[in-house]
Amino acid sequence: MAISVLAKSSAAISMPVYRRIEEDLRDRIKGGAWTAGTRIPGRRELAKHYHVEVSTVQRAIANLLDDGVLRAEAGRGTFVSIDAIIQEPAQMPSLRLGVALRDAEAMTNADSYIAHIVQGIRLALAPYGLLHSVAFVEEKDVDQVVDMPRAEIAGMLFASPDIDRRTHIDHLSRSGVPVVVVGSSWVGIEAPHIDCDNYAGTNAALALLTAQGHTEIACAVVNANACHHYDRGQAFRAGMARRGLDVRPEWIIERWKPAREQAVEDLRALLGGVPRPTALVAVDPSVALVALNMANQLGIRVPEDLSIVTFDDTIRVENSQPPLTTVAAPFEEMGRAGMELLIDLCSGKPFDRSPNLLPMRVIERESIGPCAKAAPFA
Repeated sequence: MAISVLAKSSAAISMPVYRRIEEDLRDRIKGGAWTAGTRIPGRRELAKHYHVEVSTVQRAIANLLDDGVLRAEAGRGTFVSIDAIIQEPAQMPSLRLGVALRDAEAMTNADSYIAHIVQGIRLALAPYGLLHSVAFVEEKDVDQVVDMPRAEIAGMLFASPDIDRRTHIDHLSRSGVPVVVVGSSWVGIEAPHIDCDNYAGTNAALALLTAQGHTEIACAVVNANACHHYDRGQAFRAGMARRGLDVRPEWIIERWKPAREQAVEDLRALLGGVPRPTALVAVDPSVALVALNMANQLGIRVPEDLSIVTFDDTIRVENSQPPLTTVAAPFEEMGRAGMELLIDLCSGKPFDRSPNLLPMRVIERESIGPCAKAAPFA
C-alpha cells in the first residue's frame, strides 16, 4: 500500500521526525486512505518508507495507540480504530439495536471468532453513528430485553446461536421484531441469515487430504449443538460419501453439549486405537490443538503419521507447532453484513430470506502431508 511522503513545509520540518510520521499517518486516516479495521503496514515497512529507524516509527505509533486512533492485536498487527474515523453519520432514523451472544465474555477475547463477528458489527454501525446505540446481551436474556418498555429495541442480531434457539428466534421474527441471524443457515424460518459456506469449506478440507492420498479420515465435531459444528459434521459425512469413502462410527467424535474432559478422552481413544486414522478434520480450532497435543504425547508425528485440518484462523492455530492448516471463515465480514442487513430491515427496506453464504478461505500450512498408514488393519 502506497504511503504519502512526509510534508516538507517549514512548520513540518521543525517537528521531531516521529511527530511528522505521526501526523502523516493521522492524515491518511482522516482522508479515508485507511478505513476502520484496516491493518496498517508493519513497523519495518514504515521505517523503510520513511528512511528512519524502527524505534522512530514505534514512537509515532505508540502515540496513535494511546490516542485510540489505532488498536493492536497480539499476533495479528495494528489496525485503524473505529473511533478514529471522522465522518458525518449517514442519514437514517435513530435506532437502538440488540446483539445476542451465546457467550458475551468471548467478545473481549481477541482469539475468539465471536470477537471478530462483533468487530464487523461495530464497523457496520460506525458510519451511522450507532456505535453507542447497541445492546450486547446473552441469548437467554433476549426476551427480557426486547420486552422492556425503556429498551425500545428496534431489531435483534443473533451471533452464532445454538441450534436449540431456532424455534425461539423464528417466533421472535414472526412476532414482528426485525431479526437477522449470523453464523447459521437454517432453512424454513422467517429471519434472514448471513453465514459462511461450511459445506464448501469442509469439502475443501477433504479435497486437501484426499489429494495427499488420505482415505481413512476421522472427524471431531464435539459440540454438535453449535450450528457451525453441526454443519461441518454433516458436510464431512456427505463429502466422504460422495468420494466413496467409508466413515467409521468410532472415528466420529460428536457430542451435543460442550464437554472438554470427555472430548479429550475421546481423542485419546481415537489416536491411541488400532487401526488409527491417517488424517483428522477438527471442526473447531480448540479441538485441533487438543488433538495436536495428544498426538505429541502419544509419539504420533504431525504430519508424518497424522495430518490435521481445522477451521477458523486463530492466533494459536497460526502459532502452533507445526502451524495448523485451516479453513478460515470471514467472521468480521459476516458480522458487518449481518448488521448492515438488520439496519436495512429496521429502515423498512426489502430483503432476501435465502441464506447469504460467504466463501471460506483455505490456508495451507505444515500440518498436512502425504498419507502414511499409522497402523495396519486387522
